Amino acid sequence: TEKEYPKNTVVGLFEQQAAKTPGNIAVEFNEERITYDVLNKKANQLARKLHKQGVKPDDFVGIIAERSIDMMIGIYGIIKAGGVYVPIDPEYPEERINFILSDCAPKVVETNKANIKIKKQIPVIDLTDYKTWNEDNTNLKAMNKRDGLLYCIYTSGTTGTPKATCVNNDSFVNLLNWYVTEFEIKYDDKILLMASVCFDLAQKNLYASLICGGSLF
Repeated sequence: TEKEYPKNTVVGLFEQQAAKTPGNIAVEFNEERITYDVLNKKANQLARKLHKQGVKPDDFVGIIAERSIDMMIGIYGIIKAGGVYVPIDPEYPEERINFILSDCAPKVVETNKANIKIKKQIPVIDLTDYKTWNEDNTNLKAMNKRDGLLYCIYTSGTTGTPKATCVNNDSFVNLLNWYVTEFEIKYDDKILLMASVCFDLAQKNLYASLICGGSLF
């Protein structure tokens, strides 16, 4: 509790790194790659699209996406907009998906899987639609506060109804700083994301390499 850590948000740390290493590969999925510069610009475009849908700081935004570069852009776009991302596995039973959406009442849902059936009337952004990427791609004014929320994860629900757990920026940056320090993650390192993006312990891997100049696989 006495160790110093960056007094910043995940967005701030990522943007600093994107400015330092714009040409480095940020994410690789199968044969696809995206640089820090392109990831940052696409996330900015998506954040502005979310603002047009009414997303404000601490608003929940669902993301129902298969593993892909689009999924990563989707997550970073949400946090750049100041939103709180709620990851939902597209392979979840329809009943569980709709329970989570009803419970957290997101302003918007992002998806890259068109056959998801959403019962509730919620605006949907298709991450595979080229029209999503027609906004200004420059960095936005900082929307995140250190004491503001970053993400919301739902428990498995094996002992009853799934329950939401929310994590704020400041405590997460503290964890992230420990992680990259403890494992000495650097600009030429690669991190393999194996766990489900809906699993709490996987969250730090979505950011660890990308605040150090490394690559996420």
